[in-house]
This record gives sequence, C-alpha cells and structure tokens, in this order.
Amino acid sequence: MAVRRTLIALVSSLAVAGALASPADAHGPGHGHSTPEERFAQQVSTKNVLGHLAALQKIADRNGGNRAALTEGYEQSAQYVEKTLRRAGYTTVRDPFSYDREVVDTNTLTENSPGSAAYEVDLMEFSPNAPAGGVTADLAAPTDPIGCVADDWAGVDAAGKIALISRGTCTFATKATLAEAAGAVGVVVYNNVADAQVLGTLGAPDLVTIPVSGLRQADGQALAAALAAGAVNVTLDVSSHTETVSSFNVIAETRQGRDDNVVMLGAHLDSVEEGPGINDNGTGSATILEVAVQLAKSHARHHNTVRFAWWGPRRPVWRGRPSTSRTSPRSPVSSTASRRTSTTTWSARRTTSSACTTRTSRRTRRPSTCLRAPPRPRTC
Repeated sequence: MAVRRTLIALVSSLAVAGALASPADAHGPGHGHSTPEERFAQQVSTKNVLGHLAALQKIADRNGGNRAALTEGYEQSAQYVEKTLRRAGYTTVRDPFSYDREVVDTNTLTENSPGSAAYEVDLMEFSPNAPAGGVTADLAAPTDPIGCVADDWAGVDAAGKIALISRGTCTFATKATLAEAAGAVGVVVYNNVADAQVLGTLGAPDLVTIPVSGLRQADGQALAAALAAGAVNVTLDVSSHTETVSSFNVIAETRQGRDDNVVMLGAHLDSVEEGPGINDNGTGSATILEVAVQLAKSHARHHNTVRFAWWGPRRPVWRGRPSTSRTSPRSPVSSTASRRTSTTTWSARRTTSSACTTRTSRRTRRPSTCLRAPPRPRTC
C-alpha cells in the first residue's frame, strides 16, 4: 500500500501541471470514478518497479557491489535506463557536465608514544591540509571534553599541541577556532556515538589555518584515557587535492506536449561506494523509469511535454566531498521552460516535489551540510 500511495503521489506531479488531465476530467471525477492520476498509477505496477530494482542490483553485483559515480557500475546503470527508454519509444540524451571532487591523499593519526597505534581519521570539509609528512605534537584536551567555550581551554597548555576534543553541543568550526586560538596546531574531534566515523565540515573555507579531522569514538576515548595518564605524542597526517572530472545525466522527454511548458521528473541514478544504492536512490530511478514506460504505452493525451532525468553523480568519489555546486551545461533539451520539477528520493518511503519557477531546466545542485552520513559531512 505504501508503494501504491507513493506512485499515486508521484503521478500527481503530472496531474498538478495538467499533463494527464482530459477535457472530461476538467470538472473533477464523478461518483464512483477514479482520477486520471489514480488510473495511470494502476498501470505503474510495483512488480515492474521491482524488476528495474533487480536489474540495478545485478549491475552492482557485477561491479564491486556498487553503482557509484565515475564507475562502470554507473555506466551500466545509465545504459540500462537508456535501453529501457528506447524500447518504449523515447530518444535519450546524455547531458554532460564537469564538477570538482576532492580526493583524499592521506588520512591517518599515528600514536608515537607512549604506545604505538594507527587510527583512521577523516579530513573535514574546508579544513586546510597538514604539511607534508603531517603534524607531530603532543595531544592536549580542554577541561570540558567538548571544548565549546574559550574557558574550556583556560589553564590548558595547548600551544604547539594537537587538540583532542569530543563531538557535541557546538559546531566543529567553533571547536576548531577555539582550539587554534588556544595555540593548537591541529584538531582531532572524536565521535560521541559508537561505531561511526565523524564525517564533518567546518561549513566555510578559511575559518582556521590548522588541519581538522574526525575520529571514531572508541579511538578518541582510548587516546583521551592515555592522555589522562600522561603525555601522548601523535602525528596527524591529513591532506587532499581537488580534481575536475566529467560525468552525465540521462534525459528523455515525450514527443507530445508543449515544449514551452514542461513537467519534469528526476531521480539520482548513482549509488554510494559502500553499496548498490537500491533504497537510495534506486527506488526513485526505478519508479520514474516505469512511469516513463507506462506513459509511452498509455498514449494518454497530455498538454505538457513530460521530461525525465536520471541525475549523475551527487555522491563523493573516493573518500572526498561533493563539490559545493554542480551545473549541467546546456543540452539539446535544456532550453525550454519548466513548469514543475519533481525529484524522487527513496520512493518506497516518500516522494518529495518542489515547484521550479526558473525559465530554464538547467540544474545546479548544492550539497547540504547536515544530512545523514554517509556521505554528506555534518557541521556538528
């Protein structure tokens, strides 16, 4: 039932713009009659949507368990969508774009004394790199482990040391700026929840001049316990570089309808590196694919051109960060006005739509700084 309600909600995106309305339906459904979107949703079967999901899962299985951006898994996912659309009678277009991705070069914290251990850390977004070879110094901790006010560093000798701070209460940027003001030459923030790496962001560039990274809770607590017993010397080696890469969206639209008044449905086609992305967002991709197929089969009269898009990489590749913005350049289908744009995410659970009021379908997407990880970085 939840899937059926979601399909009806998605198809309602077409009806809102009048795309599926017929003259007979203009006055609303009569007694005992379903609406146009309800009738059309019946054609978009859960069985067929699940068939598309199974195909995406097979693609992931053949390609290291994922369909991540810039991988063969993403390419094969695009080919599957294109092949399915062409069979339904659509002409497909690959809409190319370039974007910056951050590639992490080094991401380690090494305990030199009194023990010997190596920990995986994560360089925070907008953090400066450590110098070549890393920063070697003793650890220092604020009197309150969360380090959210200047008084937490009062009486603490942090000059020339690497600050070890617990996550919580305030932003990572606040923790880092206060630690640097106290004289720290590096910052490590360990998590306040178990079994999760801190994937953080400072929120803006140039807030600090020292490297800032995240650490798992157990590792941070182990270092804090060692520090409570005496001096702990570590090397923080975190660095990354940015490179420009190219990918593409897959676009298709109906032959019927007004090109100056477009209804658009879109979903993200790529997955994270950690998995096949069947829930997020294979469900969205599979749902709008089946909507496109059934719309072509129905031969339903619609006033608006209906455009479908399977968006290219929104995910970071390697252990990097999404670029702060991404713009798809003009494609053969990008010069017409868009009346409504609906992007479908996790379609088995929800459908999110937002009206597009711009005069072009050219798309710029900005990553949120406080969504659930992986892979989006958090501010606190």
